[in-house]
Amino acid sequence: MLFDPWIKEDPLQTPDPVIIIPGIMGSWKKDGAWQIDPIFHTYDDLYAEFAANGYVPEEDLFTFPYEWRDSNKVNAVELKAKIQEIKNKTDRPKVDIVAHSMGGLLAREYIESNYYQNDVDQLITIGTPHLGAPKDYVTWEAGEFLGLWSPLLKRITALEALENGYSDIFSYIHKRPIVSVEELLPVYDYLYDEVGNDFVLRNSYPDNYPRNEFLENLNSANNVELLKNVEFTKIIGKIDDIKSTVIGFNVVKDDGVNYWIHGYPKYFNVPVFRDIGIRRNSGDETVPFYSAEATEIPANKIIYLESEHNELPTDAQKDILETLTGIRPNTEVKHGLIHNILFVAVYSPADIQIQSPQGEKVGKNFETGEELNEIEGAYYSGFDTNTEFITIPNPQDGEYKIITQGTEEGGDYTIEVAKITENEEDLDNAKESSVTIEGNIQTDELKEAKINVKQDQVTYNPDIASPTITISSPEEKDYTNDEVLTIDYKAEDLESGIASEKWQVEKDGQIIDWQEKSIDLSLEHLGSYVFKVSATDKAENPADKEVRFRIITNLNAIQNNLNHYYFDLGLIKKEIAYKYLSRKLENLEKLFDLLEKTKNSRLKPKPKQAAAETLERIINAKIDCLIRQINRKTPEWIDQKVADLLIEDLNNIRNL
Repeated sequence: MLFDPWIKEDPLQTPDPVIIIPGIMGSWKKDGAWQIDPIFHTYDDLYAEFAANGYVPEEDLFTFPYEWRDSNKVNAVELKAKIQEIKNKTDRPKVDIVAHSMGGLLAREYIESNYYQNDVDQLITIGTPHLGAPKDYVTWEAGEFLGLWSPLLKRITALEALENGYSDIFSYIHKRPIVSVEELLPVYDYLYDEVGNDFVLRNSYPDNYPRNEFLENLNSANNVELLKNVEFTKIIGKIDDIKSTVIGFNVVKDDGVNYWIHGYPKYFNVPVFRDIGIRRNSGDETVPFYSAEATEIPANKIIYLESEHNELPTDAQKDILETLTGIRPNTEVKHGLIHNILFVAVYSPADIQIQSPQGEKVGKNFETGEELNEIEGAYYSGFDTNTEFITIPNPQDGEYKIITQGTEEGGDYTIEVAKITENEEDLDNAKESSVTIEGNIQTDELKEAKINVKQDQVTYNPDIASPTITISSPEEKDYTNDEVLTIDYKAEDLESGIASEKWQVEKDGQIIDWQEKSIDLSLEHLGSYVFKVSATDKAENPADKEVRFRIITNLNAIQNNLNHYYFDLGLIKKEIAYKYLSRKLENLEKLFDLLEKTKNSRLKPKPKQAAAETLERIINAKIDCLIRQINRKTPEWIDQKVADLLIEDLNNIRNL
């Protein structure tokens, strides 16, 4: 084949231009232009690897950051225009697309549309939730987040909600609306309803589920058939941990007016017990393996990697280059992962600048009125809003200066600083340390505050330290409900003294009316509690501390409480009731002892199991009978509150 002499390269041998498409929240606008993930830098290594292997930025290497809050249908039209722009610039008829996470759905929406221009040669999706991501459920249902960076994502989204006039994240998502959140919901059954002591899969999608019509349409047989127009490769992450990824939720009914209308993941708001309401299995810690693999959506090639969702673009770079060019690179670019982030937000009327311990600056240049950024990897949202924020990845320890300048309005302002750090013991939940700085500022006035960053902690100390709170009791442990709990804590500030302090106890998000510092636990419900102490010193530095504990029961505690109710409180009104209940509890104790001996006996497995199951049925029948008798004889025998507590105790010992 002869080529005209002015053609420098053989178009049949030269790879197509490449477009890298990020996932949700992987694009941010700055000075009117979109940038690809300037906060987490998820795609920096992949982009650099392309450049190291002969691709030239803005000649045959492009990115497609986009308004991720909008529908993928809207952004697919924008993608069409971007591809046309690249074709005009390069004189090439087709492009290759490398799309991460939701970006893969966006690319598919274009390829499967009726306006597709047959101008995509290869499509590589990386960790794309082709069937949806259950983790997205909590964001759609209640404006909550799951995962390592959930504290940061929640702060940024709350800031956006405030800036756009919404009362909270939930309202922002549903009323703006942020359609992309809805378009990531799973299109299969993933909710499990509480039935007795178990959870049963709700087999009814799309009924009784938040519906995702976008993904239903994208995955329809006719549309999936259109993917055959491109060479399609799936790259799938699978962590070596079968419990790495959220695949569903154990839900209960919730009385919230707006939140959790399809079911509340049990104990979601109680971090210590949150996993009771979350089901996990294989995946990349964000997208379930089942959804990323999506066998009903055929691909020409599938590549499996042991990699976490946000690390996939870096870990897959050699496979991506080899798939596109046929040549596997000998080297790869790995600049290091982000393990922690410093987040600083200012609420008007003030603009902000931060100076690192080395004197590097990011934020507004108060001398020129422009922006500056001398800290590698830092991101500044800009000062044309009422809420500004700065992120600094992997911040060095030391003292940071926060300088604010009053805007035209002047008045009270608030600065929020948070250090969010990867938790090696729990990779799904980051450590978070935060401080709040408040003050009043006049137009053009400059004010300076200093914060200290050390390991996973951030502290603010203008002249004096924040109060120190020591909680001696309760402790983080289980208390049986025949104990008396003493409230014992101390708030101190050695420099200026304590201005105010208070304590409160919460159960399931509700404040419990404990007014005394000596609590008779026999009169309290079983379950998880949070004891919180807050204090403010005279320099208005706040401090908070909390302890989580549980109130549990056992047969011995129930027997002790009978004595207490009868002899001390007189809440068991008749002697015959006390004797009857004591005798029944003694019988239950004997049955439990027999059950334990049976389980530890040398019987063969099947006879042992049969005997144990028989004893368990007898125990449950005895408990049911006792509960019926208590209900029949209340309030003749027993005070109503005590009857309720006894029934709660009896129901709980079924699982002992």
